Amino acid sequence: MARSFADVDLPHNGVSYLPTLMEKASNLDKPFTEDELIGEVRKDLGALRTFFTQAPVYEPEDFAIQYAKDHRGIHPETLGPEYHQLLTFAASSRLYDPVAPPKRLTVA
Repeated sequence: MARSFADVDLPHNGVSYLPTLMEKASNLDKPFTEDELIGEVRKDLGALRTFFTQAPVYEPEDFAIQYAKDHRGIHPETLGPEYHQLLTFAASSRLYDPVAPPKRLTVA
C-alpha cells in the first residue's frame, strides 16, 4: 500500500486532476474569475507534472481549461444524468485499483 504520493509515482500508475478540477471550478465560497480559474488550472497541472515524473497526469491542459470555462460556478451533482454517467464510468474503469502490467496475468 502506498504511504505517500511519491510511492505512487510509478510509470504504471496515473494521476487524475479531474476531482480537484471539479471542486475548484464549482467553488462558490471563493469564486474565481475565468482568468483566475484558468491560471489556477495551469498552476495545478504544472505542479502535478513537476511532482509526478513517472506517473502520467491524465488530463491534458486544453481539456482542463475547457472544463473550467464550461463548469465554473456549477456544482457537478446538479447536472443529474451527466454527473451519474461520469461516476459510473469512473467506477467501472476501476481507477481506484490499477494493477501493474507485470501482475495482470496473475490477478486475472
